[in-house]
Amino acid sequence: MSSPLVILEHFLKEKSKQGENTQLYYIFINTILSKIKSPDYSIYYSYKILQQEYMSGFQRKYGDILKSINVIVGTQINRTKETRKTVKLAEKIKLAIKTNESEFIFGFEGKLIYMLYRVSPLLSNILIYIKRLLFKS
Repeated sequence: MSSPLVILEHFLKEKSKQGENTQLYYIFINTILSKIKSPDYSIYYSYKILQQEYMSGFQRKYGDILKSINVIVGTQINRTKETRKTVKLAEKIKLAIKTNESEFIFGFEGKLIYMLYRVSPLLSNILIYIKRLLFKS
């Protein structure tokens, strides 16, 4: 589970030894479930929080060469082919790099779920649970 972070840390150590000032971007893509404690996803949530903590440590240690962007995807995206959503996501990531954004939520559904969770965690968890029951894949 920690392999990507171990590889990244090794790469950053080597990069910092070279003394180059090239900025590296680590795009950390998560689902909205990484921001909320959803029913039956507490391990996923905890793991994503742990990854983000590691990234914060890397950011402090290698801030001169590393910039991470936490992308929270709130809508379902087909990962096997390019679609209008994947193009929009790529454009939003490119804009986040230009504007030095460190985190954003992509997708209207995800923004709604996150806002609802902030107002009423119980209600948002009930709605997520109902959606899972109705739309099993």
